[in-house]
Amino acid sequence: MKRYFVLLMLILFVLSGCNRQANFSERCKREAEQQNKRLCPREVDKGVMLDSIKFREDSLMFEYYYTMEDSLYPQDGIQKYKNDIRENLRKKIVNSIEMKRYKENGVAFNYIYLYRNTREKALEYMFTKADYK
Repeated sequence: MKRYFVLLMLILFVLSGCNRQANFSERCKREAEQQNKRLCPREVDKGVMLDSIKFREDSLMFEYYYTMEDSLYPQDGIQKYKNDIRENLRKKIVNSIEMKRYKENGVAFNYIYLYRNTREKALEYMFTKADYK
């Protein structure tokens, strides 16, 4: 009898954890939608626009979509500084107080930069828990 009680408690504990994760995912999705309405589109740097913010529940990932002016950010220039750009984004995540709750829950962050005229992908950086610990 005692074994069944322990087993039942373990099952309830696991199920409550799953429910908590589902609630967290739903909240992240809702917050991404609110940020998207409030902040997008917005110029974040000269010739760089934040177009949209999305949350992917299946992979626990925020995605940030940007467009860049083709003439201001030629491909050869971007390739030269792509490692510096990645490190600056990583530091932004590491030092962000606003992202603390997401980081504690292992959320990934994906930054996608497209050229405005050609719509070709210029850069993409994904950061997981291992990157921002």
